Amino acid sequence: MTVQHLLPKVQIEAQTRALWYHQQIIYATRTRGGTMIKGVVFDFDGLILDTELPVFRAWQEIFAAHGQELSLADWSDYIGRSPDSFDPCDDLERTLGRKLDRDRIHAEHQRREAKLIESEGVMPGVVDLIGQARKRNLHLGIASSSEQAWVVRHLERLGLAGAFETIR
Repeated sequence: MTVQHLLPKVQIEAQTRALWYHQQIIYATRTRGGTMIKGVVFDFDGLILDTELPVFRAWQEIFAAHGQELSLADWSDYIGRSPDSFDPCDDLERTLGRKLDRDRIHAEHQRREAKLIESEGVMPGVVDLIGQARKRNLHLGIASSSEQAWVVRHLERLGLAGAFETIR
């Protein structure tokens, strides 16, 4: 199964996640009069900006350059885990039956991943969700394990830099 076949599923999951958050904001502010919840903290990676799919696509391109396939089924076992839990180079070397220049492969992956992430837009429903939170005078923040400068750069690129009071 290719990524193109799975994109609708990934997009539907993202829209469902955004809708759920949207409903939680509306429910919380209506049922509690807006006094209990004073703010919303967004996870950046995966909620505002899809970073998982570009990481996978970059590896998929590298595998294809070596005449191999990396399926989303294989990859999905490692989504959300520590980066140390799976090294695609191990899998590629095992499949090819030879050692690779890992430094070159990882550098190529980083280059491809960065390019793919740069082409990503705001995840579906996020802008509306921010608008709904603002209408309810909620404070907005971002939590991310990524470097703050990287998050800020992407927020600026996406036109969302002014929407958040805190980025951690």
